[in-house]
Amino acid sequence: INRSKPQDVVANVARYVERERGIVIALAPEGTRKRVDKWKNGFLRMAEATDCTIFMIGLDFVGKRVVLGETFEPTGDHEADLATIMEHYKRYNGKFPDRET
Repeated sequence: INRSKPQDVVANVARYVERERGIVIALAPEGTRKRVDKWKNGFLRMAEATDCTIFMIGLDFVGKRVVLGETFEPTGDHEADLATIMEHYKRYNGKFPDRET
């Protein structure tokens, strides 16, 4: 991802999804290797731009399991949507708990 032009990512993904109907895109919403105070909302903007449902999947390192979770429809209120999604992911344990947001 070209960090100097982050808006291009959402537009490019939207165009690609429009062309290639039926594809699945998997993203890690936090998108970083270090602890951050706030998640980025690009994945929400991609879901909105492509009119896609978000299917939340948890990776539980401690339990050594992949958890197929619930679906989520973005509302357009990024702050509220992020709060809901972050609450969902609190139940999963990462490999590096000190880096969790």
